Amino acid sequence: MNEMYAPTVAVADAERGETLAKRLILRLLRQLRFGALVIQDGTQRYEFGEASAATSIAARIDVHDGALYREVLLRGSIGAGESYMEGHWSSPDLTLVVRVLVLNM
Repeated sequence: MNEMYAPTVAVADAERGETLAKRLILRLLRQLRFGALVIQDGTQRYEFGEASAATSIAARIDVHDGALYREVLLRGSIGAGESYMEGHWSSPDLTLVVRVLVLNM
């Protein structure tokens, strides 16, 4: 393989993996039944669940690096936590994010 071509292929494969992981994670989040979760990923905004009188919890995640999706898909909550520490995502209120996710376990 051409040495100039190899890094390009590796980047393309990583991007495809992140895209697939993102689609799968977003599909899973459609199952949220309690509380609301908004994911802001660049210019894209995804909304899941809905806050109701019984569960008026609403949380937001701001994605800074698409590696978040791959980490969550492959490593679950551990991947999400480590991805948070690495700065792949943030939230104005991390406790609310955890509460929404725990409500839907």
